Formats: sequence, C-alpha cells, structure tokens
Amino acid sequence: MNNAEKMFLLVAEDMSITNAAKKAFVTQQCASDYIHKLEVKYGVPLFNRHPKLSLTEAGKITLGILQKTQKLENILVNQLQEVKGEITGRL
Repeated sequence: MNNAEKMFLLVAEDMSITNAAKKAFVTQQCASDYIHKLEVKYGVPLFNRHPKLSLTEAGKITLGILQKTQKLENILVNQLQEVKGEITGRL
C-alpha cells in the first residue's frame, strides 16, 4: 500500500485528520494532501468535511477495499518471511 492509502485508513479509523497526522508523525497539511491526492486519483470525494468528517459512499467502498488489501499484504509478508526462513535454513 502506498502512503496515501495508509493515511486514508488512519483518517477513516479516527474520523480525524489531526489525529491521523499525529499517529503518522506528519503535519495535518501533509495528511490532508494525501487524502486530496486519492480523491483526485479516483475522481470522487472520499470524505464529507461538514458538519463533521464522515465517509462518503465512495469513501466507504474505498475503506472496505483498502482494509482487505492491508490484510492481504500482511499475509503476503508473513508467507514471504516463512519462505525466506526455509531458504536460509533453521536449526
């Protein structure tokens, strides 16, 4: 997953750009820029910003897919680590 997708997941988790930025050790503007890049890339707004931050329908779809992607990526990493262990051998 790229940084913009990871930031989207952080923002969606807390429904707060400020909190997500703090968790990621970036500025609030940087976090906002990541979200904006995804919205431009897909051509749809992912969050309603008023009266408070919430996911749009497109944001809900994106969240579901990115959560699945994150799980698959974790499975991939774990399996590759297992293969790496077999290649280098274990005692």
